[in-house]
Amino acid sequence: MRAAAQKAAEVQRRTFMRMLRVGDVLQPSVQGGPAADADAVKAAISDSADALIARHESKLPEGCERAPAHLSMAACAVASQRVLLREAQSADAHKVCSIVAGALGVFVRPDGSDVAAVPVMWLPNRLASVFSGAMLFRSRKLALLERLIGNYERDLGAAFELEQLDPPPSRLLRRCFYHEFCEAEEEAGGNALVLAPVFQAIHAATFSGVPGFDAHLRDGGRVEFRFIA
Repeated sequence: MRAAAQKAAEVQRRTFMRMLRVGDVLQPSVQGGPAADADAVKAAISDSADALIARHESKLPEGCERAPAHLSMAACAVASQRVLLREAQSADAHKVCSIVAGALGVFVRPDGSDVAAVPVMWLPNRLASVFSGAMLFRSRKLALLERLIGNYERDLGAAFELEQLDPPPSRLLRRCFYHEFCEAEEEAGGNALVLAPVFQAIHAATFSGVPGFDAHLRDGGRVEFRFIA
């Protein structure tokens, strides 16, 4: 990883670990002993994430500066799902998923239903719409949408693919690195694909607050971003 990408991934991981409520799922051992230590569990998660990164790093698109950060986040999520599920003993995969999702800013009920990301971009997007004149003039709305979509595409990088849809400027996220990672790890070690809807929900909330925007979730981790310009 380049220095800047490495730094971003480190900050991302520290934030994720602070948000991860491991105590909500840890239980006393089946032998009646105390629950696992939260710090030790987080250390095990970090070690597991490092192993996942090492396994997938060579598969990242060459020259893509954003890919390492995406890999780091996917690895942290899957590592957390597996380690917490092991340490929780009595918890099921969906309950653990709700804890992991919470650290990513996504709400998931303990039964796995009602997956929805916190719309953190609602206010910035709505303010951009107001102050750019996009609420009043169609030409300015189109310009704003193209700028927002361009920023999103750059942030994703080459590990993802967006396809133009009619009517413009609608898009289809046709290839998602997170979904592919979860699929690969589900086959390799299980307890990964349950997180795929969490990442899909994060994508779906990207343009929240933009007037006339709607997201449609499709199979395979795909997301349709529909805009009424």
